[in-house]
Amino acid sequence: MVISGGMGEDHFHEIVHLLLAKLTESSIYHWCEEGIATYFGGSLTHEYSFHIRNLSSI
Repeated sequence: MVISGGMGEDHFHEIVHLLLAKLTESSIYHWCEEGIATYFGGSLTHEYSFHIRNLSSI
């Protein structure tokens, strides 16, 4: 089951989380999983490149 928060997040992002869930059971890998899900599925209606540009300006 895929549940999205309604903030414009694409289901592809959530599906990547499902696919990686068993590989990243340890909390140490959480940020890696989030990055991969964003890279392949986008996040908050934006593609990965958008987030990289905004993070690099901080």
